[in-house]
Amino acid sequence: MRKTLFISHANPEDNEFTIWLASRLQLLGYKVWCDLEGLIGGEKFWSEIDNEIRNNTIKFLLVFSNSICNEPGVLKDGIDKEISLAESIAKKLGLKDLIIPLNIDEDAPFNSFIGLNRYKHITFHSNWAVGLKQLIKKLEKDKVPKDTVGDNRSVISWYENEFTTKFGLYKKKEKYYSNWWPIEELPENLYLYQYENEKQAKTIYAEYFEYPIIRHGNILVTFTDEIKTINKQNDDLEILPIKKYQIGSSSILNGFDRDTFPTLLNAKNLLNWLLNRTFHLLMKRRGLYWYEMANKSNAYFFPKLKLEKNRVKFSYPNREKTKNLVGRYKINDNKVGNWHFAVSSKTLLYPTVCFSLKSHILFSDNGYHIWKDSKRLHSARRNKGKKWFNEEWRDQLIAFINAIKDENGKTEIPLNKDFTLKMPLLTLSFYSNIGYNQPEARERQNLISISKNVDEYYQDVET
Repeated sequence: MRKTLFISHANPEDNEFTIWLASRLQLLGYKVWCDLEGLIGGEKFWSEIDNEIRNNTIKFLLVFSNSICNEPGVLKDGIDKEISLAESIAKKLGLKDLIIPLNIDEDAPFNSFIGLNRYKHITFHSNWAVGLKQLIKKLEKDKVPKDTVGDNRSVISWYENEFTTKFGLYKKKEKYYSNWWPIEELPENLYLYQYENEKQAKTIYAEYFEYPIIRHGNILVTFTDEIKTINKQNDDLEILPIKKYQIGSSSILNGFDRDTFPTLLNAKNLLNWLLNRTFHLLMKRRGLYWYEMANKSNAYFFPKLKLEKNRVKFSYPNREKTKNLVGRYKINDNKVGNWHFAVSSKTLLYPTVCFSLKSHILFSDNGYHIWKDSKRLHSARRNKGKKWFNEEWRDQLIAFINAIKDENGKTEIPLNKDFTLKMPLLTLSFYSNIGYNQPEARERQNLISISKNVDEYYQDVET
């Protein structure tokens, strides 16, 4: 009885997706076969592949990407042989929809080989989970039998053999860099200026550029105890606050009791927002551009040629590195655009005061204006990012921080007349007594959590 889902893919380029897909299908109870050595019974010998396709395969899942061809119209040898055999078996036995292309690259050409456009494709390039949901619906519609329900022992065994045992953890003192950019010192006080109405607060806010400041309703928040009162746009009209609050920064971090405004929660939120504004001004003053993401936060990036040769040299203890923060990205055969390493931030007050940085990759046609199509961005980001791993992401982040520094090698911004915020050139680091040997097959690093059961995986797909 045919019940094998055979996954044909470009090796090693599409191994990461193949591992992800094979693991989930196996955990859902399907019998899965692919030629990743040691994964769910896979073998690399052609005789085994021939037998599996000829006698056991009920669905031939073709991972359709930019990597399946050595050159336009010329399939890689192994994939070409697998597809040819699958096509001949489907024709001979009258197997409907035996071949199902899984499109994981939005710009992968539909003429990669003759006849590809005849098949019904399932799209994975915008969202792998959505693609998996559609694939499962197709398998259920075609009544593809399951091998075992919820038996994930082979996946666990593979995972343990390939990672826990072969690579795994070991005792060694190692240094790790976090994504926390520490704010090592704050001004002594936070000041809140309350105005009679919101219009007055807006008027002062619109003309105040000297130090970081935020507006919350009819309240202005800053680190300075002297705020502008003369409004130049209204015949030098003097606008004075009706109330002023002074809150010690240390008391906000350590906690205080107060039932009326400003409460501890008020103070923490306002300090957080003011520091977010400070980060924005740091980026803006350095000449960075920003892109508003779906969650309304900004991802900051260097435009083309803002940095000399689009790169930066930086130092770790006892070593130097150079990294590009902007690079060339091939959009199609006739056009080349740019990728940009970008950073977004949110302020943390606990367990340490810091900017918590998140890394992104953005893309532009001209080095300045980021693509507006979110699906196109997602596809390009996945294609570019799959070649980056822990070390690369760390180096890019440290390079970005070093690129923010001024001509004197400092990253600083005045918060009031007596205090300048000075940021370090490295993120917060930690020492651990546990080390980790990174796998050689890097495309296998981004793995599913084996601890979830089959029901949780299915719920994840439905979500």
